[in-house]
Amino acid sequence: MTIQQLQYLLEVYRTGSISQAARNLFVAQSSVSSSLSALEAELGFPIFSRSRQGVHPTTQGLVILEHASRICESYRLMTENALPPCRQVRIGSPAYAPISDAFTRLAMEYQGREDVTLSHLTYSVSSVVDRLTFFELDLGVLLIYAPHLRTTEGLLRSKGLTWTVGKTIPATLRVGQGHPLYGKPDLSPHDLEGDVLVDPPHGGTAYTEFLKDIMDINPDRVMLIGEQRTRYNLVSRGAAISVGCKLPEYVNQQYGFRSILLEGAQYRLLTVTNPARPVPPEIERFLAVLEEELAPI
Repeated sequence: MTIQQLQYLLEVYRTGSISQAARNLFVAQSSVSSSLSALEAELGFPIFSRSRQGVHPTTQGLVILEHASRICESYRLMTENALPPCRQVRIGSPAYAPISDAFTRLAMEYQGREDVTLSHLTYSVSSVVDRLTFFELDLGVLLIYAPHLRTTEGLLRSKGLTWTVGKTIPATLRVGQGHPLYGKPDLSPHDLEGDVLVDPPHGGTAYTEFLKDIMDINPDRVMLIGEQRTRYNLVSRGAAISVGCKLPEYVNQQYGFRSILLEGAQYRLLTVTNPARPVPPEIERFLAVLEEELAPI
């Protein structure tokens, strides 16, 4: 068993394909296949099951992948002449205020601890899923527009991940104080004709009839902006309108947002883990704090 074999193994798991792994590694497909076969022969059991849809880890394979990930990470640290200072607990999610607030509270509780390092990184849904699959996160938090929930669950199932569907969060249309229609009692789609709709990166636009009419009026005036500060600044200055998850009131006040609930449009929050990796106690505490932060929403 070699480090190279384990690196090949992890890349096959990341991509779900031997041929794609070979392309990513800039080696011949036969090299990856023979390396994987030799490793399975040495261990005495298959790591992956193979089908026309790709390769999927077996139950025993998931255990081997977890060990392989740790060995390769240790190898990387040793070759860089560094040692891990402590255990790392990593959380990934889209940018959403209650999630960030929950992590801030958790970090304050663990301030001064030398045995654990906490990190919270913001990613798209696909990036969170990929990093969980590859053991690069301990917890993923996803915000999914409700009609897309079944599709997302299918993706998680195909990756061998475990998830819990939690809080239902209303979708809102956000209009900033700089917008000429900020104080109008009732808004209709034609009031917003010519506006730019900023689509959030987490789960896609909540297509209510109201928003469908806006899209019909402005089919080419939708921007996909993943960076939260840019989205919020555009809306607060009146340069765009936005749709997304309901925010805590302090965020609306901070940016001068008027939030209009979109009837029938909801997001669902999912917490996702990789069953091949034990859930550290810090994650359990984070989930409890997150539930408290979401309670007023």
